[in-house]
Amino acid sequence: MTTANPHHAVDGFELGVVDYLLKPIAFDRFLKAIGRVKERAPKSVLLSSDTGFVSDESRTLSAIGPVAVDSPAAEFIYLKTDKKLEQIHLHDLVYAEALGDYIKVFLPDRFVVTHLTMARLAETLPPDRFLRINRSFIVQLRHVTVLEGNSVRLSTGESLVVGPNYRDAVKERIRREQIG
Repeated sequence: MTTANPHHAVDGFELGVVDYLLKPIAFDRFLKAIGRVKERAPKSVLLSSDTGFVSDESRTLSAIGPVAVDSPAAEFIYLKTDKKLEQIHLHDLVYAEALGDYIKVFLPDRFVVTHLTMARLAETLPPDRFLRINRSFIVQLRHVTVLEGNSVRLSTGESLVVGPNYRDAVKERIRREQIG
């Protein structure tokens, strides 16, 4: 909550505000408040380079900027596609491909395109479930059916090249899942 009137603090905290900022707001104090908001961030997140997150309860936009999914329990994200917010279940996300400042997200039956960088997507997806295999691709591990040479084959039949800078990390990550 931001206000120029200090008398609203008690009312704000009774309503459950995360923090109370009195105007004029010092930048370091603003950053501290943002840290508190991120600690309480919901599991569902809007991924966009120009908007904030969507609360699972209220579905209202916040102007604090993108918030990463830090919880492996997160089950879906929101992507801004064609002037709408679309819920994407992480279980359905097969892989993502970079297209400059856009990402093409492949689902079992279709794909969606959103304005987002690969770096932002990579830092947002749960690392125990997703793996970056080169500069242009992130795959969901459960869809990797074969690792052969310098490529992975996905459950959808696509074969993607593992980049030279990612080979060791990809092989190590897949070997951790190996039995025998």
